[in-house]
Amino acid sequence: MMMIPNAREDVPESSADPRPEDAFQTLAELEALHIARALAVAGANQRLAARLLGITRWSLARRVRKYGLEHLLVASAELVLGGTTPDD
Repeated sequence: MMMIPNAREDVPESSADPRPEDAFQTLAELEALHIARALAVAGANQRLAARLLGITRWSLARRVRKYGLEHLLVASAELVLGGTTPDD
C-alpha cells in the first residue's frame, strides 16, 4: 500500500498559513474577467468571443447574464451603431 505524505507536514510552518482571502480572485471573478476580455477583443461579437473562449454562443450569453456583463454588449453596440448614451 502506498503512503501519501501529509502535505501540511512537508510545508515549512511560516508558509503553511493560508493567504488572506483578498489575495486571490474567485474562479467566478476570473471567469467574468476572461469573458469581458474576450468580448473586448471580439468587439462585442458574441459568436467570435464564444469561439475564442471555446464555448458555444448560448453558453456565453448565459454567462454574460450570470455575471451582469450585458452593459459591455450595449456599450459596444452603441459605438458601432453610432447611438447616444444616457450621459449625452
